Amino acid sequence: LRVVQALAAAGYTQDILISESGSRPIDFLAGNAAAWVNQEEGENPTFSVARAGQLLTAIAAANENPNRFGQDDLNLLREIKLNYDPSAGVYGEATSDNILDQVWAMIGLAANNAAVPEEAAAWLESAQAEDGSWNDGFGSTLDTTPLGLLALLSAGTHDAGSEPIQAALAFTLSNQQPLGGWQNEWDRTTN
Repeated sequence: LRVVQALAAAGYTQDILISESGSRPIDFLAGNAAAWVNQEEGENPTFSVARAGQLLTAIAAANENPNRFGQDDLNLLREIKLNYDPSAGVYGEATSDNILDQVWAMIGLAANNAAVPEEAAAWLESAQAEDGSWNDGFGSTLDTTPLGLLALLSAGTHDAGSEPIQAALAFTLSNQQPLGGWQNEWDRTTN
């Protein structure tokens, strides 16, 4: 995922990195997409909204078709939308204690110019902690809060001056290390 995104960010096509067998980074993702989004490596394979959203960001970066991706012609936009509860504004299994399905669905949809319901953004805003952070279920607020920021901003429902964005920025700033990075409790180094 990150290589595909990095190539796009640097203005390169996927053709800049071709393996000896003729595969590009996006080709690897296409060949493994169904197994990865369905978490086939686990004991209980199930569709992951968060993984589908992450993959959608790479699909957008590589200018691939999000409606027919990979060997199985996955329609990841449709799959994410099927895992949305409009009455609650929630994607997948998102809870206020773990927003990863919500943020990655919103980011993936927005990256592919698909609409993000206002109710989804409202739910994400309501899941924000009093200190301005969001959680991923593992206490990784310093990793997850920037995703919450990106999801709200990419949905087009909040601007940089809005209260939830400012609260998240204040949380992030209050946790910045002296050298400019951030460090979760379990990290040994600042990132």
